[in-house]
Amino acid sequence: MQQDAHEFLNFLINHINEIILAERPQNNKNKVGEGEGSQEPTWVHEIFQGILTSETRCLNCETVSSKDEDFFDLQVDIDQNTSITHCLKCFSNMETLSNDNKFKCDHCTSYQEATKRMRVKKLPMILALHLKRFKYMEQFNRHIKVLNSLSSKGKTTLCDTLMCRLN
Repeated sequence: MQQDAHEFLNFLINHINEIILAERPQNNKNKVGEGEGSQEPTWVHEIFQGILTSETRCLNCETVSSKDEDFFDLQVDIDQNTSITHCLKCFSNMETLSNDNKFKCDHCTSYQEATKRMRVKKLPMILALHLKRFKYMEQFNRHIKVLNSLSSKGKTTLCDTLMCRLN
């Protein structure tokens, strides 16, 4: 049984995709020239799947490592009395990895301070947002539910909000 709308959406998307793949003719199941387990995308992927790029820059040697990963939804933090546009802008803010959270740099062959950020490389046709309504509060040593209102007034242009950060 699903716990919330986010889990239900993921279950539904994955289940529909599995049904489509199971009903495909055997000779169309794999991409041409690729091995077992590599499946041709379905219309579910074309509509709901995007690509995120995780970039980490070592502050010692300035080497940047990047990794692409597929996504079906973006998880965004909710701040005090903010808008969806603001939440999306904050999604790709840079964070510093330091102290106990240092980055293992392959070039330096040791743990180093680094900066990290997520960028949207490819937006899906339909973008599902998972609004993170809980924040970890150290003073209480637990997650606290965020009871903020979130404004969706006005036009949210994803190109201005997310895609411009690709460069």
